[in-house]
Amino acid sequence: MEGGQKLFPTIVSLPVYKMKFGDPEIEDSSSRRRPVLGIVLVLAVFILGAAGAEAFVRIRLGGKTLYWNSSSLGWRLNQDSFAGVAGEGVEKAIEQGFQVWEDVEGSLLSFTRGADTTSVDWNDHSSHLVMVDNGNMSGFFPPGSGVVAITPIVYSTDNGRILDADILFNGSESFSTDGTGSYDIQDILTHEVGHFVGLDHSPVRGATMWPWVSLNEWHHSSLSGDELMGATAIKPLAGFSTLSGAVSRATGSAVKGALVGVVHQATGQLAATAVTDSNGSWAVKGLPDGSYLVYASPVEGSFSTSEGPAFTSDFAVETDFGTDFYGGSASPVAYSVSSGSTTSCGSLTVPADALLIDQMTTVYKANPGDSATVWISGNGFGSNVLVNEVSPQISITNINNSNNSIQVDIQISASCPVGLYDLYIQTTAGDVEAVTGILDVVPPAPVVNSLSVITGDAAGGEQILLHGSGLDADSYVLFGGVEAEVDGVDGSGATLQVTTPSMDPGLVDVMVRNPSGQFTVLSDAFSFQAVPRITHLFPSAGQREGGTVLLVSGSGFASGMTATLDGNAAVVGYESSTLVRISTPSGSLGACDLVLINPDVSGETFEDAFQYVLNADPSINDFTPKSGGVGGGTEVSMLGSNLLDTFQVKFGVDPATGEGGNPAGGIEIVSNSEVSTVTGSNPAPGSYGVLVELPNGQGAVATATFQFQGSSASTAGGGGGCGGVIHGTSDPVGDLPSWLFLFGLFHLLRRNARS
Repeated sequence: MEGGQKLFPTIVSLPVYKMKFGDPEIEDSSSRRRPVLGIVLVLAVFILGAAGAEAFVRIRLGGKTLYWNSSSLGWRLNQDSFAGVAGEGVEKAIEQGFQVWEDVEGSLLSFTRGADTTSVDWNDHSSHLVMVDNGNMSGFFPPGSGVVAITPIVYSTDNGRILDADILFNGSESFSTDGTGSYDIQDILTHEVGHFVGLDHSPVRGATMWPWVSLNEWHHSSLSGDELMGATAIKPLAGFSTLSGAVSRATGSAVKGALVGVVHQATGQLAATAVTDSNGSWAVKGLPDGSYLVYASPVEGSFSTSEGPAFTSDFAVETDFGTDFYGGSASPVAYSVSSGSTTSCGSLTVPADALLIDQMTTVYKANPGDSATVWISGNGFGSNVLVNEVSPQISITNINNSNNSIQVDIQISASCPVGLYDLYIQTTAGDVEAVTGILDVVPPAPVVNSLSVITGDAAGGEQILLHGSGLDADSYVLFGGVEAEVDGVDGSGATLQVTTPSMDPGLVDVMVRNPSGQFTVLSDAFSFQAVPRITHLFPSAGQREGGTVLLVSGSGFASGMTATLDGNAAVVGYESSTLVRISTPSGSLGACDLVLINPDVSGETFEDAFQYVLNADPSINDFTPKSGGVGGGTEVSMLGSNLLDTFQVKFGVDPATGEGGNPAGGIEIVSNSEVSTVTGSNPAPGSYGVLVELPNGQGAVATATFQFQGSSASTAGGGGGCGGVIHGTSDPVGDLPSWLFLFGLFHLLRRNARS
């Protein structure tokens, strides 16, 4: 391997996850340290220091916490690289992966999508790319790597300031927008954005920053309490409450790297986690008002590899102790927190190390009111164990176990709040193991049974109702991959009102995705039809004998369109989806309706769009001269017929539609067949149409065009010279005494299905 990179042996855990990883290193060359490439199993470190660790994991190396200077971060999408992604709405899925972080209350984090790019150069630190690495151009995804996506981060080793970050998907893996038999784009991207902003992996199974992912997963698309507080702490909007404490052994020595769980007493929901620092101290900031139970547990088992806990860390995590609550497992103490308060839990003395270790990487998902069976695999369970919970919303109905497996049947109340919940294993000897965040109570998945209408205008803008269940006003809805505007939902979540987007004509799927990440797709559910719309019609009047040529501009015109005027069929000349020429039939004097009819679509009526008149239509057969300056002032003689009532002449119009142009001046009616006029100015040279109009709406566009000559305004310039000034930055990458790459990995989990 080049650049000082080390390749470790394949890691095998339970179930079997295969992955290879390397260590970040620094290569010295003379007196200057050179940048080297390091691939790490996870992107994470604990926060150490006298203030205690916070309730999320920030990236910290060499005593420096990584951070961005700005709270507003830009990114650019290489759309072409996602061409092989299955499903519709790739752009929306990616945008939503950033949006959930921006939507965190109390955080100033924001993201701006820049212009799309075709670049695949993630080493170009001028922009932050989101792309699929097709063909492993980066070298980060060798065969069998087990890495689904990676976030390379470049930072200053002087102060920890992040200088660049990019998000790369492994092009050898299968991705989609609905996760069916593949990895869900939004699910993966939401996790990687956490690394992008400076967060590490979480030891909580149901957290977005949990390091393992499976096919078809979606629950990383929404943020757990840890991520919410992490986003807030990175770029805080206001101050928060603080709950703090310390963890030590009976000998008085501090426990480093202990997992601290904070559980809401009223619901039993896991509210936050923290990791103790080198002094055994911990702190959780930003908890909602309420009372909380607190426990400490070793970070081991399912969050570990053969190299230790799945963090990128420069200190050891101690696991030689047992699990316990403040106040003891039998009667834990509740600590009250209110806005702006600072509450100390004091020091928790943990028991000696126990043999209990759970190896579960799976988070079990269930809805309020469900019954569920949870399997916990591990070691040291013995023949008889108890499994407890502290939530009044969850009841354990049955337990079956062996030395390395426990089956737990549970019943969830219908009023159970959504969120993560722990289970606690206890042996007959009194040893306790916390299975942190193993149960994720989620809202019901959205279901769409029908739509109030199944056809609509391709121009969009129509309100329709989606009927089903589990529908949420904060969902996003896609028609054929294009987002519709969500107008609202009824109180029961059974009806969602949306406004259709503009689409090309055709049959499309309808997808609804809830904030939890759950989605439903109704295939071929809605047909967009080209409905004619008129934006301009010239002339607005014509002779009753028919034969007037109408220039009709608009949208939604389909090949094969037919038309009627005053109920009589007209001859339609199809030019494009935005332009048709209609030759009028004969009709009765007065105003009449124009009906445009696309194939297989009911007609669209435009009331009083045209008027039949007694007089014959004017025409322009020739004019002289046929050119003049753009500044105007050219006297032009126009020859034709029925020009006696001419009241307006325009030069510079679009000869195809009759739109635009500027009125001419000095109109002099010489005879019924000749008009003299003077051109006005024109914004640019070129060939333009000439139009004549009568007071009653009759008119004509000349078959020939007028050539405006000369040049439009421009700026003169001299010879060569300095083309620009390049400004250096206060901390450019090239001037750093050293810099490192960090890589946030989201690992491919190849799970053996439990039989």
